[in-house]
Amino acid sequence: MTERDAPPLYQRRVDVLWRRVLEGVALIPPGQDQVNHFGAPMAIVWSSLERPVSVEQLAEELVEIFDVTLDVVRSDMEQVMADLVDLGAVVSNE
Repeated sequence: MTERDAPPLYQRRVDVLWRRVLEGVALIPPGQDQVNHFGAPMAIVWSSLERPVSVEQLAEELVEIFDVTLDVVRSDMEQVMADLVDLGAVVSNE
């Protein structure tokens, strides 16, 4: 696989204010005042985004934790990553 064919990698922005909370994770992306709350599965994803990871890597991690299929998790993670990029909490090398 060439670099051009490699899947996009995602990583949380270092300037996002965040905190683990009892129910998951709370984020405030740069330039925003609104706190965004996410449930417990997102806390796992957010932790993984400390380093650059692909949707496939995230999906494989979550399949090991939750009783779901890889295809379902992969599809969900593609949407979650797109939403987090739009929110300004995550960057992609795309």
